Amino acid sequence: MARFIVKRLLSGLAIIWGIVTLLFLIFNVLGNPAESMTDENTDAETRLAIERAYHLDQPIFLQYLYYLNDLSPIGVLNREDTELEKYSYARLFGW
Repeated sequence: MARFIVKRLLSGLAIIWGIVTLLFLIFNVLGNPAESMTDENTDAETRLAIERAYHLDQPIFLQYLYYLNDLSPIGVLNREDTELEKYSYARLFGW
């Protein structure tokens, strides 16, 4: 019985990981996400600031790691943005 449950959990995690990866690839193939967030009147400086803020100026594998980090409830990658600390799970639960 335990073997069945472990198998189901692992296959469920594999399916979720596959869907997350597929969504990441679709959004990156469709174009630059920074361009999707802005309109055509936005200047290049603002677009570059958005790319820096969301790590879109990094290679694709690092973008994928940041994407997975942002989806997980426990963030392992260090983020320099102090504004994000107020949304931290650790602070929410008082850890």
